[in-house]
Amino acid sequence: MEVSNFASFCLFAVISAFTPGPNNMMLAASAATFGFRATWPHILGITVGFNLMVVAGHRVHEQLRQGHERVAVLHHDGRRLFPPP
Repeated sequence: MEVSNFASFCLFAVISAFTPGPNNMMLAASAATFGFRATWPHILGITVGFNLMVVAGHRVHEQLRQGHERVAVLHHDGRRLFPPP
């Protein structure tokens, strides 16, 4: 294997290890077909979209956690109001 091919493979392997999988293949195909400059909007869209999903997941998690605390408080108050026989 030539040094340039091996370096390209290593770069691809490192990038693939830290980003979502199918997007890498789409970006590689897009860059091969249209060129690197034309692929920039695609790269930025994937990056922004992934980060928005992470933020949305965090917010949903926080809402569920707060909701669980609210349910626990209501459960405790209900037991105080209506103790078991």
